[in-house]
Amino acid sequence: MRQSRDSGFTLLITLVFLQLISMLAIYELARAAREVKAIHRMDQASQRLQAARIVLSSVVREFMTSGLPCEVERMSVHKIDNLPTEWWHSHACKKNLNHQHFDLVVENLGEDGCAFINDAENNQIITPIFYRITLLTETNDESAQNKIILQSTLAKQSVKRLSCVSAGHPHEVSLGLQTTRLLTSLRNV
Repeated sequence: MRQSRDSGFTLLITLVFLQLISMLAIYELARAAREVKAIHRMDQASQRLQAARIVLSSVVREFMTSGLPCEVERMSVHKIDNLPTEWWHSHACKKNLNHQHFDLVVENLGEDGCAFINDAENNQIITPIFYRITLLTETNDESAQNKIILQSTLAKQSVKRLSCVSAGHPHEVSLGLQTTRLLTSLRNV
């Protein structure tokens, strides 16, 4: 009788261990599936960001040669980040790349009398006027970050000649792209 009780106890312990091992295996499989989904979302966000950079680069080239019709008043970064989608649809220029939609606006940042562009070919000193181009891309995918905002600041040739009368010091800038920044981080990825 003792042997059957011992084998029953051994069977019970074996079943408990099998259950624990099964639960650990299920937990690890679920964790691995979550990691695969996170990697997929990060890859999608990276592809969207790369596409946004390509579009912004082409928009900067287009703006330097011919300008863009979607100029808006200068606004703070916080305001831009919080603008509703409807505002972008009514005020922005539209671009598309690989079935991805982009909205963009241009802000005139004005002239800096202490900045200059040295045009060695024509032996001239040119006063620049600065612009900021903001590009927005959004997705309706609930599992991914829903928007990316990129901004570029660039300098174009101004028709005016300003003098450096402020407390600043004269400084040379190059024609074209000055900076690019990502306003919406990939924190939700």
